[in-house]
Amino acid sequence: MNITLGIRYIEDDKTFQWFNGPRVAASRPFATDEAQNRTDFRVHLSSLSTGLSLSVFVNNAFDQRYANGVNGIARDTLGTSFSSITAPRVWGLEIGYDF
Repeated sequence: MNITLGIRYIEDDKTFQWFNGPRVAASRPFATDEAQNRTDFRVHLSSLSTGLSLSVFVNNAFDQRYANGVNGIARDTLGTSFSSITAPRVWGLEIGYDF
């Protein structure tokens, strides 16, 4: 029986770039005012003799949400920029069989 424990911590201090439209050649930075932090956990159990494996995981364990990027492509049509948001907390169970 093999047991693997995984912990991943990501910290990223980002400054996003967005453009005001085709009439303005220069870009202005959009700062999120805070670093982005994400913590993931995974426990993996496997048996070489039976070929069975089981993993339990949680991604973004502390449910930290951040602006993932800013885009000004809709500014002329809708009058505003838009942003995508990072994925929320996700947890799951994976069962596998090697044959």
